[in-house]
Amino acid sequence: MILLQEEQKHGAEIPGHAALRGPATVFRVYLSTGSQQRAWQPTSAVQRSKGGYGHTCVGSHFPLPHDSLLGALSALVIFLLATFLFSAIAVYALFVDTYACSDGFIKVRGRRSKRVLQAVRWDRIQEVVLGWSQGRSFTYVRDTDGTRYIVRGEIWLRAGSELADREFASRSSALLATFHAGQPVAFAQLHVSQWGIAVPKGKDYPARVLPLQEISQVKYDQYRNRRGNRRALLSFTLHSNANIPPVDVVSAVDAALLLLFLQTLSQGQIRCVYAGRTF
Repeated sequence: MILLQEEQKHGAEIPGHAALRGPATVFRVYLSTGSQQRAWQPTSAVQRSKGGYGHTCVGSHFPLPHDSLLGALSALVIFLLATFLFSAIAVYALFVDTYACSDGFIKVRGRRSKRVLQAVRWDRIQEVVLGWSQGRSFTYVRDTDGTRYIVRGEIWLRAGSELADREFASRSSALLATFHAGQPVAFAQLHVSQWGIAVPKGKDYPARVLPLQEISQVKYDQYRNRRGNRRALLSFTLHSNANIPPVDVVSAVDAALLLLFLQTLSQGQIRCVYAGRTF
């Protein structure tokens, strides 16, 4: 326990400031240890101005309170525990693998004796998205129960293809009817009409329409940029070999639906490639 006692001294001189004399206030600090109190006087006084405008401290040195030392030690212990916890999580993640199967994907843990942690069927996935958080990209899928699973890029692409196959089987007739009626068909930010594929304006290029008869190939895949973030890009190849900047499409399902639609519409004249797989 620390006790602070104020004493008045007249004609006191502040160390290092011989010209300052007059009424001064000297503080005595008492460190209480049990029933005894040990007085400790600071190495310098505290001068109080006559006009009461405040105090001028001159080189006072006070010992570190015991509570502050405990607080610093507690903060250090918490930091070390947090570091250990995050390190343990990182090591744990190294022993978790994800495998794509014919009916879904599974997550297993272990090197020699593997234990299945999760098993998700393809037909239970309803959303496949490339997300962003604090400047970092991540790929995830969401099932019919609303549960989100963080997966690696290969599983993400496979899930998008599986979901698109099911959706296109049920929607293909309606999509083709809309197109032949002269209405545009939307796939994410892209629109397909009898005029061609409307590509939106990008950062470094204007909006444009690519005539269908000029397109030789459309390809969709996932890449990593220099920062290690994933980008899902849809690229176009024209018969004229004109340079067309790729388009970011964060929904693997929309990209796969577009490729299936173009392959059906062109009757195979447009080569559609999805993550190395030709439709």
